[in-house]
Amino acid sequence: MAGGGVLRKAGCLVRNVLLGCVLGVPVLLIAASMMADRLIFHPPQALDPPPEERRVVLPDGGNLALIYLAPETEREPVILYSHGNAEDLSDLAPLLRSWHRAGFGVLAYDYPGYGRSGGTPSETGVYRNAEAAWRYLTGACGIAPGRIAVVGFSVGSGPACYLAEKYAPAVLVLLAPFTSAFQTVLPQVTLPFDRFPNRRRVPRIACPVWILHGTADRVIAPEHGKRLWLLAPGPVKRLELLPGAGHNDLPGRFDPAELRRFPREREP
Repeated sequence: MAGGGVLRKAGCLVRNVLLGCVLGVPVLLIAASMMADRLIFHPPQALDPPPEERRVVLPDGGNLALIYLAPETEREPVILYSHGNAEDLSDLAPLLRSWHRAGFGVLAYDYPGYGRSGGTPSETGVYRNAEAAWRYLTGACGIAPGRIAVVGFSVGSGPACYLAEKYAPAVLVLLAPFTSAFQTVLPQVTLPFDRFPNRRRVPRIACPVWILHGTADRVIAPEHGKRLWLLAPGPVKRLELLPGAGHNDLPGRFDPAELRRFPREREP
C-alpha cells in the first residue's frame, strides 16, 4: 500500500509537471511574442526635423514622416530607403542629400514611433509605413515602379524585402541584411515569434538583388548576406563583401551610381 501511494503521488507529480509544460509553453511563447518588438526596435530621441521633412496622414489617421527629394531628370532612378535601427530622418538627412546631389531621387520615411511618425514600433507598423511610402512615391510623386530602387539597411532590410516581394521595383539593394531578426542572435533557430523573415521572402523576389555586407560586421554577421544571396532566384544578383567594413559603414559605402549599371548585368 505504501509503495502504491508513492507511485500514485509520483504519477500525479509527473502529470502536473507535464500539464504545466503544456500550458506554460504557449504562455511563454505569447509573452515572448509580445516582447519581441521591444527587443528589436530602439527609436532614438527625436531631434529637430530637417527642413525637407514632410508629414503624410495615413488612412487610419496616423502620421508618416518622410523626406522626398525629386530626381534630377525623369530618367534617373529613385531610391526608396528603409533605414536602420536607432536612427531617424534627422540623422539621415546628410546621407540623403548626398545621394540627391549625385542626381538621384530619394524617399526615406520613419517607422512608427521613430522621429515624428506616429504610433508604436512593431513589425506590422513598419510594413504599413513602408507601403504608405511606396504609395506616396508611385502616386503623389508619379514615379513608375520600374524606376524605383528599394534599399534597406540592417533592420530596414525587413520592410525592403517586404516591398520587393509585394511590388515590382527595378532593383532591391540590401545593406548588412539579416535572414530574420532573431537569427542574428540564434542563427540556426527558427522561432515562432521571430520578425522580418527575409529568408522566406527573398526566394520569391523577382527583381535583381544586390547585397552588400562588411566582413567586419559585429552586429549582423556577413553569413546572413551570403545566405540571402544564395536564396535570391536570379538571374541578376550581386554579392559584395566589403573588406574591413563594419555594420554602420554600409550606408556610406553604398554607391548609388552603380544603380545605373547593375540591373542590366547578369551572372556569368
